[in-house]
Amino acid sequence: RSTQGNPLFESDYPGYFYNGIANIQAGVIEPVGMTGGGNCVDIPVTFDQPFADGCVPVVVAGFQSVSTAAPFGRCCVAVLSGSVTNTGFILRFYNGDCVGRNPAFSYIALGTPAPAI
Repeated sequence: RSTQGNPLFESDYPGYFYNGIANIQAGVIEPVGMTGGGNCVDIPVTFDQPFADGCVPVVVAGFQSVSTAAPFGRCCVAVLSGSVTNTGFILRFYNGDCVGRNPAFSYIALGTPAPAI
């Protein structure tokens, strides 16, 4: 059991999780078929299980790619500010390359679980 005086993990930041309160969900978003040349696409993502009502989980997203192509570094993925709710979020992918890129994405979300029904 975690308490403020006895945390279950070490961190450089002053924070801790209470046992049974935090809920972590993660997922992979399959490639969306993007064209090159400065195109942008918004991808709605729905969590497998909604978080508690009123909970806005912390969401981090990234590429699920192992590409070593240098132009891949011209691509960007982000969680849209203000789009996160207890049921999902919007992921934005920008392709700054001059050719098509078709990556998959992964995300992790941390928040308060919905009460058991």
